[in-house]
Amino acid sequence: TEHYLESLNQNHYRLLRLIGNLAEYCRLSAPDFVPLMQTTDLAALVRDTAREVEALISLAGLTLHYEKEGASIITLGAPDALRRMLLQLLSNAIKHTPRGGEISIRLHQVADEAFLSVTDSGEAPQDLHNIFARFRSDPPLNDPSAGEGLGLPLVRRIAALHGGAVALAPRASGGTRVTVLLPIRTNGPTVLAGGRPVDYDGGFSRVLLELSDALPPEAFSAKDLE
Repeated sequence: TEHYLESLNQNHYRLLRLIGNLAEYCRLSAPDFVPLMQTTDLAALVRDTAREVEALISLAGLTLHYEKEGASIITLGAPDALRRMLLQLLSNAIKHTPRGGEISIRLHQVADEAFLSVTDSGEAPQDLHNIFARFRSDPPLNDPSAGEGLGLPLVRRIAALHGGAVALAPRASGGTRVTVLLPIRTNGPTVLAGGRPVDYDGGFSRVLLELSDALPPEAFSAKDLE
């Protein structure tokens, strides 16, 4: 019974995630959309997110490492979107890394650019040249964790709205590294022209929602969600 309830809870979170990602991708892709920027400590945002997901990642039998240079990286950004971007990258990394593997987050600054990398020790996807360009149209019917291919296009869109870019490459030692380049800016647009973010979480944990395709069912135990 407990396992059934965990799976039921997880599927609920997955549905909310799918709805939220669809709505957010459409919102951010609107021709007139301009993100609301505010002064953001990128290093603190990444550090706090890493701390929040560490225990959940361990439930998947993985180890998380976080490496940073410097105490803070101050820039103009949309914090909710940047956090969503990082969680999407972590979700992909968890799904591609077998138990016992490692995921690492690295944030560093070079001149007026910040580089955020998420690296896994799993198997690199086969279609790297198409991975940002299309939605998944043929997800396995017996594998809800496969998703619909919204995550990485959403990551690329968020990076672009910040004047940045995303690169993905296999590692010689195994696994994949995704790197987001974000210009460090002190001025920029301050109007929200494309509508406000969709509040699809309904009071549920945003971290659990964003990682719901990747975590094991025990992360959604009814007693832990109370």
